[in-house]
Amino acid sequence: MTGNSHFVLFGSALCLLGLASACSSSAPATTSSAGGAANGGTGAQAGTGGAATAGGSSGAAAGGAEQGGSSQGGASAGAAGTTAGGAGGGSSGTRGYYSSNPSEFGGAPRCAGQSFQICDDFESGQFDSAIWTLHQSTPADAPVIDSVHAMRGTKAAHFHTSNNEYSYISETKTFPEMGNTFWGRMFFYIDALPVTPDGAHFTFVEAAGTGDTSKVREGGQYRKFGVGTDGGPTGDWTNIDRDPTPDTAKEIPEKTFVCLEWQYKGDTNETHFYVDGVEHPSLATSPTVMHGANSDVQYLLPQFNSLWLGWWLYQTGPMPDHYDIWLDEVAIDSARIGCSL
Repeated sequence: MTGNSHFVLFGSALCLLGLASACSSSAPATTSSAGGAANGGTGAQAGTGGAATAGGSSGAAAGGAEQGGSSQGGASAGAAGTTAGGAGGGSSGTRGYYSSNPSEFGGAPRCAGQSFQICDDFESGQFDSAIWTLHQSTPADAPVIDSVHAMRGTKAAHFHTSNNEYSYISETKTFPEMGNTFWGRMFFYIDALPVTPDGAHFTFVEAAGTGDTSKVREGGQYRKFGVGTDGGPTGDWTNIDRDPTPDTAKEIPEKTFVCLEWQYKGDTNETHFYVDGVEHPSLATSPTVMHGANSDVQYLLPQFNSLWLGWWLYQTGPMPDHYDIWLDEVAIDSARIGCSL
């Protein structure tokens, strides 16, 4: 893990502008469950993860979809049927309906019958080795599936780390994507955010590929959502959430699930980020997006070939000294998925 001294001197001033230097994810040799070594923070090589499941997930390459079952196993009451607070018309169970009403998001698992490239509700209790490869700093950080917290059904993927360790799952199954463009959706829960250092930087989504060496990230800094990159021509930077305004942008919620969506649009070199169905324009990127590193260089996206989801905090000696994150109903597709499906 490389140091971040450049950030300490530089980040506080940039924070006032909604910009902050990110953190390098160069790491010591990593461990990877049954899939070979992870490749730092770049989204790992294809491999096998946990034991294969009989149901509870669906996965497909970009050209089609193969459906898995979805275990209801003691799930709470079914999906809400109201349309209040939604956008885009339709009903809460209809593709193309993009609700911003969190009361519609929970309930029973909803992956069964969907034609998404990947939809995993984790209800089987095992990671699907046809989709996921597991990565962790130490054996104690290995991703697991448990019933401690779940947005839908009774189970979710759990990522536990200490200090600046990492724990994540990666996939290459959906790549290459048509037009080098894809959407992701997941429900995210964190027990506690880092309090110190003040500018602690973390990632929970990262995509990488060929051509441009940029690692494209969704995560946070200063306890707020943030997007950025490292490893590419524009350098190491994170733009901090400024929506609805710099003064009113909220910290990432703790101890509750939030719906996170992202679009990586490689054909036009744009990214977009949504929280509970609402886009945060300050976290969109384009070739000319302002940032705190090599600002005179255009921010171009790679030809995506890998994606990882989980948790990686980069600074040493953070407080608290351990982190617990749960992800539920992870979905990847070529079109927007929304939070109600």
